[in-house]
Amino acid sequence: MNKAFNKIWSSPFWLLIILIILFGVNWAASVWHTRLDFTNEKRFTLSNASKQLLKKVKEPIQVDVFLKGITPVASKNYHPAQKIYYRSLKK
Repeated sequence: MNKAFNKIWSSPFWLLIILIILFGVNWAASVWHTRLDFTNEKRFTLSNASKQLLKKVKEPIQVDVFLKGITPVASKNYHPAQKIYYRSLKK
């Protein structure tokens, strides 16, 4: 690994190589998008039973979310993220 890094760094095209690598990583991230849930209680992950139940539902599901203790300033940041999360569940 160290030899490969030194070889790239000593190359006259090191900036081009780095840009190509960054472009490739960015492209791969845009194609294979996924969400990771790092919370201990897995609060942003549906259980397998819930996924199976949702596959059987034929009608649209309406979800009502009641927030407690959210201040107006915090809710401005929270609501867009909430919408994005719910849209991802819709898929």
